[in-house]
Amino acid sequence: MIMIFKQFPFYIFLLPVFFVLHIVNEYYLLIPSNTVFSFIFYYLVVAALLFLFGKLIYKSGLKAGIWGTALLTIFFFFGAMHDFFIKLLHSHVITSYKMVLPLLLITGIFFSVYLLKTKQQLSGISKFLNVLFCLFTIIELLQLGYKKVSNRKGKVDFGYVSRKDSDKIKCSEKNIKPDIFFIVFDEYASSPSLEKNFSFKNSQLDSVFKSNNFYIAQNSKSNYDLTPLSIASTFNLDYFHHPMPDTLSLKFWLQGWYTLKMSNLPTLLAAHGYKILNYGLCDFNEYPAHTHRYITKFEARLLYEETLWGRIKKDIFWNFTTHIPFFNRYSERELNNTKKGYIERNFNNLQSVLSQLKTQESEPKFVFGHIMMPHTPYYLDQHGNLVPESIRIKGGGYDKKLYLDQLIYTNKLISQLINASNQPFERPRIIIIEGDHGFRDKDPSVPNEYHFTNLNTYFFSDKDYTSLYDSISPVNTFRIVLNKYFNTNLPLLKDSTIFIKH
Repeated sequence: MIMIFKQFPFYIFLLPVFFVLHIVNEYYLLIPSNTVFSFIFYYLVVAALLFLFGKLIYKSGLKAGIWGTALLTIFFFFGAMHDFFIKLLHSHVITSYKMVLPLLLITGIFFSVYLLKTKQQLSGISKFLNVLFCLFTIIELLQLGYKKVSNRKGKVDFGYVSRKDSDKIKCSEKNIKPDIFFIVFDEYASSPSLEKNFSFKNSQLDSVFKSNNFYIAQNSKSNYDLTPLSIASTFNLDYFHHPMPDTLSLKFWLQGWYTLKMSNLPTLLAAHGYKILNYGLCDFNEYPAHTHRYITKFEARLLYEETLWGRIKKDIFWNFTTHIPFFNRYSERELNNTKKGYIERNFNNLQSVLSQLKTQESEPKFVFGHIMMPHTPYYLDQHGNLVPESIRIKGGGYDKKLYLDQLIYTNKLISQLINASNQPFERPRIIIIEGDHGFRDKDPSVPNEYHFTNLNTYFFSDKDYTSLYDSISPVNTFRIVLNKYFNTNLPLLKDSTIFIKH
């Protein structure tokens, strides 16, 4: 056994496992296990191919292991090393890809030739690397085990503390339980905001709301200008007692989605006999999304974005797609698949909610729908046709005209939901159609308040809106609903906004 440990380079396979486990520990609970195992498998296949190719070149397992491990080390830790030298040298010329990539290539060639010609015994180096990467992997596994047994959810889930209090909510079941629909149109601004910031009167949609007996909270503001925190605070019936960052990071953003996943409201309603239907962008704790999750590609990014390929794709790959036809076709195909996925998910979520609005069952239901519109990317014009890619790119990420065009088309979709809402069913129903936040204008001269001014409308089948008020914010939405229909007597919170710089 000791001889095998000395002679076989286990470290070339331990390195990918260590790399993935290290990221899993850094982003604990934020990467699904299926994504983790997929990347471990993928990286192990790459390691195996490098090892086999190295054996063909060097006719030695030890040399193949050292060679492959050196290449994998550069691949996995390129991002960290590149950032380190940028800070150390304070020169973007020396650390530019034009300098770094050729240098890596030359170094790799010299190292490969050196290994080919050297007569040095490598068993000692191989044994050391086996011990080293065994220790690294064991340390990561121990850290992961400790986090699991010590229940670190409170450090990841922003609502963990406040949720303990909301778990104490006791709902009376004396009345007939209403069907509850909560439908989010992402980044849909309020009518006053559209008129003031866009010179656009949204009176036509407002008329459809009013003619179908909806209450419009004209002066509503979202509590957060970040989608997962806005919806999660609504579903947790509370603000988050957690420090907010000065600027948004991918880790914080994914923590927000995890907080939404763990939200209390679906569990609370399920405990009172509700069927939970999730037509949203992410899973709830026990109720997965019916369509593919929006955040999957962002979770995967954590496992490759700091690698050599990840940095090339992020920083300079656009040069290849611009000038080389093969890469251009690859980029177009990837863009078309992304575009198709966005549009299909929006359509499927909308049709699913619409179908649920037209039916009523023996058991009460809670239906959540999340449509990623009029939020960027602006794929559709006001008639629902695809926006030419040249116009979309020229408009940039937050183009007002493209936003407004997509909003006008979104109004047609909302009108379908409104017209299906006012049904003469026996069971009471609650329908809330809102924007999770306002238009996030990138113009620094525009006040931050526009980030929060959101669409916020309510339909109660008894038409009694005395509990609502014009400036209600989403954090109080379900406090009012539970008070009205479940006799919970929850106090209303102060309506306020928390700005997170994007």
